[in-house]
Amino acid sequence: VGAFEIVFRPTAAGARAAQVVINSDDAEKSPFVFGIVGVGLAADIQVGSQGGGKGLFDWFGGRGSGQGNVGNGQTGASSEDGTDFGEVDVNGGSKEHTFWIWNKGSISLPLRGNPPVRIDGPQASDFSVTRQPGMTNLPAGSLANFKLRFDPSDVGERTATVHIANSDFNSSSFEFGVKGIGIVARMQVLGVGDHVVPDGQTQANAANGTTFGSLDVNTSERVHPFTVHNLGQATLHLGPSSASGPQADAFRISMPTHGDVASGAS
Repeated sequence: VGAFEIVFRPTAAGARAAQVVINSDDAEKSPFVFGIVGVGLAADIQVGSQGGGKGLFDWFGGRGSGQGNVGNGQTGASSEDGTDFGEVDVNGGSKEHTFWIWNKGSISLPLRGNPPVRIDGPQASDFSVTRQPGMTNLPAGSLANFKLRFDPSDVGERTATVHIANSDFNSSSFEFGVKGIGIVARMQVLGVGDHVVPDGQTQANAANGTTFGSLDVNTSERVHPFTVHNLGQATLHLGPSSASGPQADAFRISMPTHGDVASGAS
């Protein structure tokens, strides 16, 4: 009748203490009181990134200083923690950031997803996991990295959500938002007097200099200046240029065969 059990089931990590109080009609020892203690062990996931220009030491050197940390449930992307990939050219551009998972807890941290890191959201296809964590069961105090790439398929803001399923009872579905902006180059050609030459123009126009007038055959020439202007946000890469058509041999283009025009430049 006098036997009893005490069950310890910790609800948090660290030392957990309590007192047992037994009341009876013992005149000298009622209540009978004694202390009990146990230690809760738990995995504790933390995620950070080198994508914001910070090295691994910058983030882990302070062991949780907050600089470069990615918050669980974080929806707003930031260049400080690498979740904002910035501007990337839609035409062939991409950017990759390295993220680190740190188990700062006292027991191992299994990553329970298959794959361990997955992406969903409005423009999930513009983001990819190019490297999954090298281990799926992180011992206490250990690190594993994964890499995310942003390769925009269209212009404007592109967003997605990253998920890391794990055994941390406080953050068992660690997730955070990522963002990038797709940009493109937009070429404009200006002719004589800075008049625009429309793309696809088929009828020559004296106002923009695409009409060269009449000249003596083989004895004279006329030069009209043209300028390539980049109205877009991405760098414009110029390739070889030439004249084509039935009488193309009568025209000579002096544009360099290759060149880059920065955003807003000519």
